[in-house]
Amino acid sequence: MDLWSVPHLLSGIIFTGWLLVFGMGIWKIFFLHLVLSILWEFVESFKKIHEHFGNKIVDVILGNAGFFLVFLFSIRTDILIFLSVLYVLLEISGHLAYRRRSK
Repeated sequence: MDLWSVPHLLSGIIFTGWLLVFGMGIWKIFFLHLVLSILWEFVESFKKIHEHFGNKIVDVILGNAGFFLVFLFSIRTDILIFLSVLYVLLEISGHLAYRRRSK
């Protein structure tokens, strides 16, 4: 686990929460998120983002843990909005930090 674990967990929460708001079935959301999480790890590899294999597995598990948190406890729309904004800010911050390190 690393600092990117937080956005992976949030992605599952946000993805699940918004698709529930828009009326998608819970198990369709689960399988869609699982497939997209796995595909995203392949995209990272293709983009030469190097991670240990175990970290890739944890990233997928954390995203799907976010799904199960929403599935078990539900989520209010105001909290979903807050977490969505937080997620975007974390992604921007992480991207900018990555660019600074890559110079």
